[in-house]
Amino acid sequence: MRCLLLLLGLLLLSQTVSATNMGASDIGLEGERRCLARSHLQQAICLYQYNPQGEQTVVLIHGLNGSARDDWAGQIALLAEHYQVLTIELPGFDDPSELPAHYSTGYFAEVVHQLTREFAPRPFTLIGHSMGGVVALHYAIEHPGSLDRVVLVSVPGILHQMAYSREVIGSWVRGGSGGHGGLSARVEKLGIKLLSTLEGLTGRRFESTDFILPQLTDNPQAMAAVQLATQDFSRVLQRINLPVLLLWGENDRIAPPRIGYTLRARLPNARLHVFADTAHMPMQQARHRFNQFLVDFLLARSWPLEASARIEPAELDGDEGRVGRCRNQNNMVFAGVYEHIDIRSCEGVVIRNARIGSLSLDGARVEILDSLIGREQSGVALRSLRSDLKITGTRLIGPRTLESSGSRIDMAGVSLMGSGATAQIWIERGSDLLFSMSEIRIGEQNVALHGYYGLEQGELLPLKWE
Repeated sequence: MRCLLLLLGLLLLSQTVSATNMGASDIGLEGERRCLARSHLQQAICLYQYNPQGEQTVVLIHGLNGSARDDWAGQIALLAEHYQVLTIELPGFDDPSELPAHYSTGYFAEVVHQLTREFAPRPFTLIGHSMGGVVALHYAIEHPGSLDRVVLVSVPGILHQMAYSREVIGSWVRGGSGGHGGLSARVEKLGIKLLSTLEGLTGRRFESTDFILPQLTDNPQAMAAVQLATQDFSRVLQRINLPVLLLWGENDRIAPPRIGYTLRARLPNARLHVFADTAHMPMQQARHRFNQFLVDFLLARSWPLEASARIEPAELDGDEGRVGRCRNQNNMVFAGVYEHIDIRSCEGVVIRNARIGSLSLDGARVEILDSLIGREQSGVALRSLRSDLKITGTRLIGPRTLESSGSRIDMAGVSLMGSGATAQIWIERGSDLLFSMSEIRIGEQNVALHGYYGLEQGELLPLKWE
């Protein structure tokens, strides 16, 4: 398992190096390098300052193996016309001779705090790419009062490390095509089976990198990459009530778009746009369209028209009595309003932007995105028999939200919203449940879910209500 975590981190690092070595556009103006010689962090921390006369401030944070001046070269001049712009060069990236004893995105968030307390009038806008987006999330959780709004671009990690491994491996196999079947499906199954077996043998979940990080003290990029695979924001993300714009590349293999949909589902005030035919660097690969989104969000103070909020049930039109069926078919798509959907022996089925009274699966492989399933007062929302599900940004509602028998269910940004005292999840036969940034909610009570559970017949989730 140690090797697997290290491999995932190094895979993330290698892909990020490739993405960030594309070559940046000319910045078009010179910035002044400013440093705090020695903070309580015990090392020099630096940034570049543009247009210091600007009344408001935008702070830019780079990703793995990056430089803020290079990563944001296509945006600095545009933003500096209206704002003071600060590009933060994180310790160890700007000057590898200055290495702190321990790297984490929380540590980098404290670096941002020290620098912005000195150079940025409050409130300011914080923009982070890749690892810098995770740093921005940490900062927004710890210091929300100092921020006006946040932009997160192609943020890796976030999902439980098993789900993230599955996404990254799957995106490699399918070449960023977005498919959910064939060879990619088999590789994803193998990866999650291996991880679940290792956790079952040891009786513990692998959520600590303490055994890996000391071996990487001379490589800040690798240290940060490993940490990105093990973040858990499930209990704190909803503290961020600020407007958050999520910008993603459709073909991103480092931060697959599923992460963006999960963040949109869990952040109280967020909207998402996914750029077509774009990978991990949308600010460079789709520069003009990307910049228009920034202008709308920062200068016009409005949501860009193409940035979508999570779809609410009232926005869906259709026939309430409609029934959907799939029998021995592949790649069917369901969207809209259904009384019931029944799927048997089907592969590559996609359900998106749907409101469904109840859903039954038998021997199926299904992906569900941005949907509402179940009825508040009656029935079981989702029954899954011998099926493989990937569910993202969806709500399951009812007296019993899920019944599973011999299934593998991967849930990210999912809310299980109960309306009764019965067990919300019932296992009829052994099933693997993987949660990322999800929750069970009954009335005013809720519990965050971010972990893997291999449950046997009649076994309940070990929940601690908050």
